Amino acid sequence: MSICYKGDIVAIDGKTLCSSFDKGNDVAAIHIISAWVSENRLVLGQLKTAEKSNEIKAIPQLLELLELTGAIVTIDAMGCQKEIAEAIRKRGADYVLTVKGNQGYLRDDIEAVFDVVDKDMMESFTVTEEGHGRRETREYFQCGDLSRIRNKEDWKDISSLMKVVSYREEITTGKTSVETRYFISSLGVDIERTKKAIRGHWGIENNCHYTLDVVFKEDANRTHAYDGAENLSTVRHIAMNYLQQAKDLKCSIKNRRFKAALNSEILAKILQI
Repeated sequence: MSICYKGDIVAIDGKTLCSSFDKGNDVAAIHIISAWVSENRLVLGQLKTAEKSNEIKAIPQLLELLELTGAIVTIDAMGCQKEIAEAIRKRGADYVLTVKGNQGYLRDDIEAVFDVVDKDMMESFTVTEEGHGRRETREYFQCGDLSRIRNKEDWKDISSLMKVVSYREEITTGKTSVETRYFISSLGVDIERTKKAIRGHWGIENNCHYTLDVVFKEDANRTHAYDGAENLSTVRHIAMNYLQQAKDLKCSIKNRRFKAALNSEILAKILQI
């Protein structure tokens, strides 16, 4: 069992180990779902699924392995399922789930709410950030009006809706784009916590999956026999956890790994964290 702390954002997402397929035996690449604590940059747990479509069945199994009391669990649209929302609440956690078109009329109902509810009746927040040659403005709107959500009782403890509109501009080219996303949450109308959870979810892509691919070359690893790919994935997650916590080494994860390989004292210090 893994330990979580109150208020932590636990992002759950899947990653396919691209080179773990076995063409000769007609075995597809394995898919791993992981639980990532954004604040601490730690993998809490992982579970192998036969393929990406099985995430829906695997996520409740992964939740059962974790101590989540007081945490905020975030999942992308594939995990926006009534059974998963209930499983999260049973573990004593809150949820923020991305809503797309895979839940029938749910997205349409949420859009209808934000179309008719006066903005003065919502919580709102706007932030503009600039970096990597891009300027982005995000507008957050949250309300607790669930009157237009059909079968809302099927969503365990749903208590608020969130709309996020992102305006992006490529500074050098002037090219612009707009994206609107919707979320459901059990947090109530608490725009600061919900906004933090939405932004924190991307840590599993930017800090976990990216590190596994760039530093550990996970997608290039051809191991596929028996449980080899899954076992190596577990080892990589453990190694990454240790390296992420070695904050006394003022360098990148890649260089921390390199230094640990060259210096047994540094390795020992990392393993004692």
